[in-house]
Amino acid sequence: MTSSTLAGSRGAESIHTFSHPGFSYVAVLPNRASYGAVGHGQPERPSVKAPAAAPERSADSAALQAPTLFAIAFALLTAVALLAALAFAGTRAPAAVAEEPGQAGEPEQSTPMADWAQGTLPHLYQSNQGWAYAPFGDATVGEAGSAPTSLCMVYVKATGSRSYTPAGFAAFGNEQGLTGRDAAGALAYLQAGAEAFGLAVVPVEPSALGLRQALAQGSTVIALMPSASQDGTVTCAVIDDVNEDSALAVVDPASAAHEPQAWAFDDLLGSTVGLLGLQAA
Repeated sequence: MTSSTLAGSRGAESIHTFSHPGFSYVAVLPNRASYGAVGHGQPERPSVKAPAAAPERSADSAALQAPTLFAIAFALLTAVALLAALAFAGTRAPAAVAEEPGQAGEPEQSTPMADWAQGTLPHLYQSNQGWAYAPFGDATVGEAGSAPTSLCMVYVKATGSRSYTPAGFAAFGNEQGLTGRDAAGALAYLQAGAEAFGLAVVPVEPSALGLRQALAQGSTVIALMPSASQDGTVTCAVIDDVNEDSALAVVDPASAAHEPQAWAFDDLLGSTVGLLGLQAA
């Protein structure tokens, strides 16, 4: 076997001539020492690179992923809780939700708070959902709150204020321990409440003339009358004015009809156990 090395336009290559009896051939082998080198005038061989290793996750990037997953989970749990709360609220009884006059619930005949104004007696009824379930003594305004409801009507007419509903006047009675339901207890509550809320108390003579004079002088009169239960308790009603038929215009907060009433002087005076005139101080 004979061999030789050829350098030049083919680059550094080894050319080997092999001969055996009967045949011969030539082999061109790359020179290992110059493998990968680019010869003059030869196209550059594409480089072969090992696959890039995946970048290592830093401690900071790993730490950021956990709060992100937590935030997503928290948002989902919050949404589920909100939907559950809305579903629960839809099943609650109207009694558990405080409402202003004239809002959703049973049809209300009380004068809406937006229409309360000085000089006009609002028609307020104990069973209004906005205050019927407020406590008053050992009962509720809806059950036994004719006195605080009546006082609220007079207060709104005298001042025009929308700061208190009958629930607020009932709370005053609870705080002061003035929740008696007999004539003496109701009268004590009305006198103390009038003073506390800036109203003047005017004595009213229990006669047709006394009533006319009190109303003409700007007082609104609260009449105390025995309740239908005949257990010594009384109920209160508000005398607003004398109507065009010379009858007394009365608003009874316990009225099931939720409508003002007209009382003849004699009928009301025959039923009352006390009269109290109130006006702005």
